[in-house]
Amino acid sequence: MKVGTRLMLLATLAATAAFSGWVANQWSAARSASAMQQLQYANTVQHSVTRLNTRFGLYLSLHDERSLAEWRQAQQRLPSILAQRPESQSRYISSIRYQSNTLAQLSPLIGREAHDSPGQVQLASRIYATLQNMTDDALRLAATAEQRIQEASEQGRLISLGLMITLTLVLVLIAFPLANGLKSRLDRMRLQMQRVTAGNLWLSLDEHHKNDELGELARGFDTMLSRLRSTTVSVDQLNEEVERQTATLKQQQEYLQTLIEAEPACVLTIDRDDRILSLNSAGARMLRIDTDSAIGIRFGERFVAQEDRAAFATLIANAFDGQGGNLEYRLHRPYARQEAWLQTYAVPFYDRNGHAECIITVSHDISNRIREERRVREARSFLQNIVDSVGDAIVVRDIDCKVRLINRAARDSEPGHPCKQPLPKNLAASGHSAAQRMLMGSGRTAEVCTYMGHDGEWRHIERIATPLTQPDGTLNGVIELYRDITENTRLLRELHEEQARLKQLAHHDLLTGLPNRTLFIDRLEQTLLRARREQQRFALLFIDLDRFKEINDSLGHQAGDSVLRMAAQRLSQTIRASDTLARLGGDEFTVIMSPLPNNDDAALLAQKLIKCIEPPYQVDSHRLFITTSVGISVYPHDGNTTESLISAADAAMYKAKDDGKNVYRYYSQQLTRRAMEQVSLASELHRALMQDEFEVHYQPQFDLNSLAPIGMEALVRWQHPTEGLLMPARFLPIAEGSGLIVRIGNLVIDRVMQQTRIWHEQGLDPGVIAINLSGRQVDNERQLEWLEQRLERHRCRPEWFELEVTEDFLMQNPERAIAMFRRLRLLGFELAIDDFGTGFSSLSYLKTLPLTRLKIDRAFIDGLPGDSDDQAITRTIIALGQNLGLKVIAEGVETRAQLDFLRQCDCNEVQGFLLGKPQPPQSISASLRARGRDKRPRPLPS
Repeated sequence: MKVGTRLMLLATLAATAAFSGWVANQWSAARSASAMQQLQYANTVQHSVTRLNTRFGLYLSLHDERSLAEWRQAQQRLPSILAQRPESQSRYISSIRYQSNTLAQLSPLIGREAHDSPGQVQLASRIYATLQNMTDDALRLAATAEQRIQEASEQGRLISLGLMITLTLVLVLIAFPLANGLKSRLDRMRLQMQRVTAGNLWLSLDEHHKNDELGELARGFDTMLSRLRSTTVSVDQLNEEVERQTATLKQQQEYLQTLIEAEPACVLTIDRDDRILSLNSAGARMLRIDTDSAIGIRFGERFVAQEDRAAFATLIANAFDGQGGNLEYRLHRPYARQEAWLQTYAVPFYDRNGHAECIITVSHDISNRIREERRVREARSFLQNIVDSVGDAIVVRDIDCKVRLINRAARDSEPGHPCKQPLPKNLAASGHSAAQRMLMGSGRTAEVCTYMGHDGEWRHIERIATPLTQPDGTLNGVIELYRDITENTRLLRELHEEQARLKQLAHHDLLTGLPNRTLFIDRLEQTLLRARREQQRFALLFIDLDRFKEINDSLGHQAGDSVLRMAAQRLSQTIRASDTLARLGGDEFTVIMSPLPNNDDAALLAQKLIKCIEPPYQVDSHRLFITTSVGISVYPHDGNTTESLISAADAAMYKAKDDGKNVYRYYSQQLTRRAMEQVSLASELHRALMQDEFEVHYQPQFDLNSLAPIGMEALVRWQHPTEGLLMPARFLPIAEGSGLIVRIGNLVIDRVMQQTRIWHEQGLDPGVIAINLSGRQVDNERQLEWLEQRLERHRCRPEWFELEVTEDFLMQNPERAIAMFRRLRLLGFELAIDDFGTGFSSLSYLKTLPLTRLKIDRAFIDGLPGDSDDQAITRTIIALGQNLGLKVIAEGVETRAQLDFLRQCDCNEVQGFLLGKPQPPQSISASLRARGRDKRPRPLPS
């Protein structure tokens, strides 16, 4: 074979070898680049872990908000760094991620408590252990990267060496036939190859400038050497980076050790045999031993007191089992003057395989705290001995009413004693006791409590509450002193009873027990002053027993006294609770009737007094009959002084005697005549009920905007046989005074429900029908049950009706009215206040009533729109009702001007002669039928 052909073959083999070297070089470079990226990633992770160690050490040294914020910022940055190579599946990266998640859970707990509290110290120990694990994992990750770089470099070198050796052998075999002509050139090339084989890659063949086959071979060889040199330089750079990162890790380990040495607490590690593995300087000072001497010593045997060694061994065993804990124990110091106490927190330290390698403990000297607690207990015991020496019961409570101190007298007291009664937890909801008032800001308070002792006797205890304050004046609790004042109370009660008996003798009649003339004059003066101040009326009734002198003369004064006592009892049972009955002397009695809503009420009372005296009196074997004469004077009509009123009533009484006795007379003849008429009308009311003379008329109510009918109001009428149709104002006040108002009111309700059922059965829609209730109907407990029975009897629904009560009645007993209204509302009735604005409603009660409508009294509508006062009152009532979510209806609308004004004020509903007069049921039925046929809007009245 020719030399050229052989050289061409040699060039072909060289090119193949060069290409193989390039491929090997690229493969080695790729392996080296990947290993370098892994090393850089490990360096970044290790730098972040070191930053966490540094920031946490600064926080434990400074304990300020800035260092805590920097620690949390570094902790939050670590997950983003770990996520930069999500394809990495290294178990060290997984471990660091797990530890990072643990730090994320523990980080919010840092700073919640004091840094020297047990919880914070234990938390710091756990975070230290977590950081140590992360540091070890980062070091192992860097070591793995370094090992990978070394392996890549070694593989590249071996591959390059193998290729060079192979190429040399091939070239020698091919070039041997050409040795004669190419010996010198091949020798030079061989010499260069030997140098390269020896490791000198910075050479170049001299034949590369020639254009023959050897020149091409030389150029290919030089290219291969250049690539090998590039690979070698990369490996050297990686080795330098590994050395630099190793130095950094060593520096960080030294910094971490410095932080542990700077920790003021005792930080040491213990193996399973209780031997000390490491100890910081603070711990050496605390244990009074050199650091080097402490290594290898059994901690429990050397430093823990004998009585606490078992508990300490349990703590270490639990820690090795993965259960961290803490323990307070005494140090073993036989020759020390005072005991030394430590509080130790122990947590396990795990190796890379997850096994507990040793225990890390952090201990704090708590000797001062233990001694202070002992001093507090001794002081408390001394204070307890003092308060136990006090004979009165003493109880000390904190601001939550919990008992903090109690003396022997309180402990030995009976179960029912006030000092043993619990107080409610919510002081704001109930502040009746002296201690509660004290805790809510009152000064020194006192109160008297009563309970029944075991002997069945009532005992009185004075409870004195004194504030317990801190040096800065802050209320810290209350001191309660309980003193038995039963004997003092008994003496005081006897004194009061004696004073009351003397007062009774001075102001009351000995025979009847009624107020005497002195007390009567005093109460009459008080009534007169109140009537002047409140501009009210009252009546004075003089009562004289007819022919009483005959009983005294015939049967003796003892029989007369019996009659007087029985007559006084009858009179007392007849008058109202607000009236005053007195005996002036002999057979003369007086009644102060206050207040007096109507002059006729005095006549009704006089009639009752006359009738109560008429029944016979049984005195021994005698059956006696007497009558009485009554004289009436009214303030201010008959006088404005006590003397004038007494004189007028006395004169009226003598006039009654002159007119035949057993009658009453007013001082004024006009009042007497009117009273007689009212009494006559009251007797006719009984007949009217028996003969069914009452009728119910209905007045329509309209929506003000559309003037569409929305309902009706039921109004009672009396069809008198001689006087014709009487309006309610004529007879309802008399029915109220005679007690017939409930029967008349229930009669109206029964008629309305019956008529409403008829309308609904005929397919007519009357709307909501308003029914007026009297005060006595609402006061009657059985009224609610009666209403339910009537609804069931007439098959009516409660929402068809609206019950109206006057404002004055609501304010007489608001609590009772609210309770009744709520029960009526629960049944389904709509509720309204009639004549609103004429009484004295309390807004606090008004907002609690379950109302649906307010009805403006016609007294305010009459003056519209000219009267400015009526305008202001009407606007106010409408605004009040709308703000409370109630409908407002105005009654008594009789002119177009009134209607327009109410529309401007946004009133909801109206009622009055302008739109519709009260009509009997027959006329209302015709109107309802016509309304059903004609759907056109109602024309506005002119």
